[in-house]
Amino acid sequence: MEPHKSWGFFYGIHFVNGSFIVINNMAMKAFKNLLNTVFLCLVVLEFSGCSTSKTLQQGLPFKLGKVYYQHIITDEAYDYSNIDVYIPVVSNPLNIALDSVFFRGKQSKLQTSDNRLYVGRFQIPKNKDVIMSSDPIAEFKNALPERPKTQPFKLEANACVISYKEGNTVKYYKIPNLFEK
Repeated sequence: MEPHKSWGFFYGIHFVNGSFIVINNMAMKAFKNLLNTVFLCLVVLEFSGCSTSKTLQQGLPFKLGKVYYQHIITDEAYDYSNIDVYIPVVSNPLNIALDSVFFRGKQSKLQTSDNRLYVGRFQIPKNKDVIMSSDPIAEFKNALPERPKTQPFKLEANACVISYKEGNTVKYYKIPNLFEK
């Protein structure tokens, strides 16, 4: 019979005739402690992501007009249509610039020319024809579906969230009940 070969960094665990055996109880306790520590670290890492969630502000340091959106149908030559979200700013005494808008599961940078009207443009892909065949090579031409990005906010279909920077802090404000023009 071959002498015991020590295995790895767990003292007391040996390899004999093709299988591992535990020589003493102390090694098993050390192994359990290591597993418990690894499990605890994984749980802490999983729940630490919750602290990075974005909180919504209750009020704004500027005044908005009636926020609305408009569905723009593009030419058939394009593979998408647009939804534009219009955010009119009535008064902005602190000259705060708006940054982004979240709407229907997407995010868009806001564009402005005079700091009175901000526009967020969202491209909505048109439904393309999908080839369904018993021949897998014929289906090879199908495009892969886009995986939606996870959004930090749960919004209704007619609500949006705007982000703006006040000092060095990015803040978020929810605008409910947008109307379609």
